[in-house]
Amino acid sequence: MNNPLIVALAEGLAIAGCVTLRFNFPYKEKGKKSPDSQQKLIHTWQCAYAYMQHNQKFPVKPIIAVGKSMGGRVVSQMVAEGLMDVASYAEGIGPWLSQIYLGKTATGTARLSELVSQAQARGLKVHPYTFRQDELPQGIDSFRELLDIFILQAGVDGLFTDFTDLVVDYLSEEFP
Repeated sequence: MNNPLIVALAEGLAIAGCVTLRFNFPYKEKGKKSPDSQQKLIHTWQCAYAYMQHNQKFPVKPIIAVGKSMGGRVVSQMVAEGLMDVASYAEGIGPWLSQIYLGKTATGTARLSELVSQAQARGLKVHPYTFRQDELPQGIDSFRELLDIFILQAGVDGLFTDFTDLVVDYLSEEFP
């Protein structure tokens, strides 16, 4: 798994003293474009978790499940659908922005998925990624609007960003 975003995230977590594990799903390892069955994708996540949970060389607590694209969708779906009790081994999830923000209604109101409330109801923290001022989701006009939607409306617990100065300024203004 050599995606620049995932590599940077793993390196940043390692610098902070966290153990990380990056993996590809079997279809990616085989160079296929078509994803594996949902059952195989879930099984792959469960195996990665079991490896981290039982690894004697690097005892890990907590385990935070994060993925990009397919990996993020699968683990978030598993939490939302109760397919795996992520809260029994993890303290949080890191879904992709588009798994929470679904666009806007005809009147301009943000449409949000139930993922944040479902995860938080299971005691999980939700830290979506990646908040970038230069790559706003479709329908969002400013970085401040993006933060308003995720922090004030969706109620996320934290976030991953490349613009920490802007987030700190925002939080200072909103929560003096």
